[in-house]
Amino acid sequence: MNMPAQSVRVFFAGNSGSGKTTLAERMYLAKMPRSIIIDLTGEWSGKVSVSTYSLGECVDAIRSNAKRSHQWRVAVSISPAELPGLVQYLIPVPDVRSSPVLALGGCAILVDEVDLLAPPGTAKEDVRTLYRRSRHVGLSVISTTQRPANVSREVSAQSTHAVALTLNEARDVDYIARLMRWDGTEVSRWEQWTRQHPH
Repeated sequence: MNMPAQSVRVFFAGNSGSGKTTLAERMYLAKMPRSIIIDLTGEWSGKVSVSTYSLGECVDAIRSNAKRSHQWRVAVSISPAELPGLVQYLIPVPDVRSSPVLALGGCAILVDEVDLLAPPGTAKEDVRTLYRRSRHVGLSVISTTQRPANVSREVSAQSTHAVALTLNEARDVDYIARLMRWDGTEVSRWEQWTRQHPH
């Protein structure tokens, strides 16, 4: 049986234009030869090996790229209703041994604007499986949001790393401060630093 590749789960939070997607790309995706981008905003069009617009197209693109190349990036614009199918394909619970990610030797998935797929209070099985079982197949999960207070706790609680960039909304700042276990002094230092270094 294949052993899963080492994986990470990372949560990026920052205002629009703060550089969270660029930083996620530079720190994680650029170092991973295979990645899937859940692209709900169309930002990744033209920056990937192939753009897809349904679960079926995405699965076909992963299969064909896996046969042709060791290195690829597939973007998919799927509806929230299609997320369970994608998660089940990548992490086939209960038999994760049949995962294509495991067979590939690991992969990363970027969930851009994760608040649109996993809002607060989300207890959907697909979200839990993605964040709790991804490591069993070697799937790294990188999530970004402009509104961390509007994201399911499954995302932040299961992330091994959290990156906070510029945030202005009080609820979002409070959420990140609690997540990072920062006191008032550390919050002030972070807010001042991000004002001086917006990107």
